Amino acid sequence: MSTWKLSGVQDRRKKWVKGVLVCAYATSAVFVVNVILTIVATAIAVAGEGQRTLTAVTIFQGSCGRTKGWTTGLHLVINVLSTVVLAASSYCMQCLSSPSRTEIDRAHAERVWLDVGVSSLRNLTFAGWTRRALWLALMMTSVPIHLIYNSAVFFSLGTTEYNVVLAPADFDFDHPPTHPNASYADCFPANTALNLTSFYTELPTFQNLTTQDCIKRYATNFPANLGTLILVTRNGTVASDSLEWVVAGNPTVNYGNDELTSGYGWMCQANDRTAETAQSCDESQLLQKANEWSIALRVPWSGPVVNATMDLPSGPTTWPTSLNLDVSTLEQTLAGFPTATQLEQALRNETYWQNQTWAQAVRVQATEARECALDYQVSTRYAPSHTVDYCLSQAATEHCELQFSPMIALLVLACNIVKIVCMFLTARTDRRDIFLTVGDAVASFLTRPDPTTAGMGLLSRANLTQGPQPWRSRRAAYWRLATKQTASPRAQPWAMLVPRQRWMAAVRLSQWVGTILVCLGVMSLGGYFLSTALQSLRDELYRTTMTGLWDLGFGTATPYTIIPFRHSTVIAMALLANCPQLVVSTAYFLYNNLLTHMLLVAEYDDYASQRKPLRVSWPEGVQRSSYYLSLPYRYSLPLAVASMVLHWLVSASLFYVEVIPFDTWGNAVYNDQIIACGYAPIGIICAILLGFVMTSSILILGLRRLQSHMPLAGSCSAAISAACHPQSPEEHALKPIMWGEILVSPEARADGEQSAASDGDRGDLDGGGKDGRRRRGYSRLAEGSGDGEGGHGHCSFTCEEVTAPSLSRMYI
Repeated sequence: MSTWKLSGVQDRRKKWVKGVLVCAYATSAVFVVNVILTIVATAIAVAGEGQRTLTAVTIFQGSCGRTKGWTTGLHLVINVLSTVVLAASSYCMQCLSSPSRTEIDRAHAERVWLDVGVSSLRNLTFAGWTRRALWLALMMTSVPIHLIYNSAVFFSLGTTEYNVVLAPADFDFDHPPTHPNASYADCFPANTALNLTSFYTELPTFQNLTTQDCIKRYATNFPANLGTLILVTRNGTVASDSLEWVVAGNPTVNYGNDELTSGYGWMCQANDRTAETAQSCDESQLLQKANEWSIALRVPWSGPVVNATMDLPSGPTTWPTSLNLDVSTLEQTLAGFPTATQLEQALRNETYWQNQTWAQAVRVQATEARECALDYQVSTRYAPSHTVDYCLSQAATEHCELQFSPMIALLVLACNIVKIVCMFLTARTDRRDIFLTVGDAVASFLTRPDPTTAGMGLLSRANLTQGPQPWRSRRAAYWRLATKQTASPRAQPWAMLVPRQRWMAAVRLSQWVGTILVCLGVMSLGGYFLSTALQSLRDELYRTTMTGLWDLGFGTATPYTIIPFRHSTVIAMALLANCPQLVVSTAYFLYNNLLTHMLLVAEYDDYASQRKPLRVSWPEGVQRSSYYLSLPYRYSLPLAVASMVLHWLVSASLFYVEVIPFDTWGNAVYNDQIIACGYAPIGIICAILLGFVMTSSILILGLRRLQSHMPLAGSCSAAISAACHPQSPEEHALKPIMWGEILVSPEARADGEQSAASDGDRGDLDGGGKDGRRRRGYSRLAEGSGDGEGGHGHCSFTCEEVTAPSLSRMYI
């Protein structure tokens, strides 16, 4: 146990280990919660129905409202836990990639600069293979968690089939018929899931609805709690001794044609009962004509069975391909319950058939068998219509399910274990003086100046690629010059101040272009899918106005917006639905990196305008505590909210859909189960708009000008080091500091001359020990300095008095 203790809690140079241990303990706590949730969910599934599959199991079935509430609550818990794990991983990855003072000294000796205060792969080139492996493991285990964590628990909609019957206003709802028609009595249970006795017993529980309320309740694509619906009409032509069967209402899916039809198309057949109108109306259109709503009777409760046969050389049931259209016409005619006489007349009608000879050869045979109307889908184009006055609605038992995927849960647990091991191993690495923020680096360089950057007071990151011995942004082979660079400050590119620059200069142009192109590419991809979705809705004759798109909802499955897949599985659809999250996360990472660089430069530049304490990771004296890594809260919090909303919009734009149909008897029909992806055009529109606002915001921020002429150091360790050569070895880092021109005193100049003489012409910057490095760091401040008009000034961070540098003066 003592192995894991922070042996140097008193050693401030290793305080970063405490943060890593906190992250490791937090991730361990999340792992324990995940294990408990997985065990409980699996136990419930096995105890409930004995389910032992790893793909998906049901842990709750019942009320859709309660099921959705559980799903939302569990997703909230999952998102909180995943946020904790990802934040902990990000902190540990930052610690692994952040350079220490020892690594920066070694890099600067090789004229290589490292990044400070930002995530950087470049820094790992100076890290050992252990740190690289730990960083890579943490990064790789973060990807699947973000991709499929929310797919461990999902909602399955149970949609119920209901039947619609028509009753006259004078129908006796209190007493069943004494001598009901045989076909009515036999087919009533099959068409309503109730026998006549049970039906009249249940009638008092039916809710009386106006036509407007009836339309609002039943104009839904996936009904979950709708039972038998009785439409009451004052039309005197309807018989008063029995109910008339109208239709079975429920969406049907046809995977052969990749089509999903509306479940309330029967409501649209009031005035214009063409096939197009039946599939294109919606609730708003129905409500506009609620007072004129009428319904067409399809067929009686049962109809006679008529056989039509024809002997062919290849067999009586095999038709030539050329007769497909005529065979389809014959099937539709038979579905209308024609009598033998009516069918004979149709076969002799030349306008019905492309091959009249074939039609005349068909033999018609009447039988005594009868079929209930529920087994048929009959055209109502020529059926009489009846105005609806009010409705009686039965409530049905809901069958929604909360499902859980043990396979995904095990994958998440495996990622948790890898992260925990990596975090504890990270805490055991022997590294000191890690720079998590620019303030950490400034504090270290003020306390112990870096001799490799002495005399370069106005050095910026852009200057490092210039001169006879340029610096490098990464480790590479090069020829080290044996001679000391002794050129005068006038020959150096960093000798004079430059005009005020904009925030966007904090990063290279290539990084700007790459990030903006990725953001625009993601939005363009969303625009392409939006145009495809709108065209698909137009093909379905659905209105594509903003009101119509809003009615489709966010993340809500409708027959118009489901993408059917053949032979789809839960895992495959969950992964497919979450794939856009990975693309958005990549764009967000680039966006966050760009913003971090700009805010880092802006904060660094503030020290040239006002005196203030340093912001460091572990404050001492009057120093300030750090924000979370490098982002101020006024930026990090809105960015976190925007990121959360964007990810939610993306999840509501393309989402996992599972619909399990139940028949009128409450039996699941798994053969018609829908496992697919759905899309929401309004979600895509909102996601694109938010992405546009975020992209525009960072471009506007990039156009802001910095407050001073201070050189742009950015995250460059060499440029930061060059600005940290104060006049005297005071405890500058522990006091409020400011950047500006320092007036070199005669004593400092004399000390510099003496130090320069003792150093001689040595060009090796690596030896001499700590005291030697510190002496050379301070002594070179006075080299070439003068108080005259033509002398060279010096700029640095310091707790002493400074003045604003002159644009026309040379500085070292």
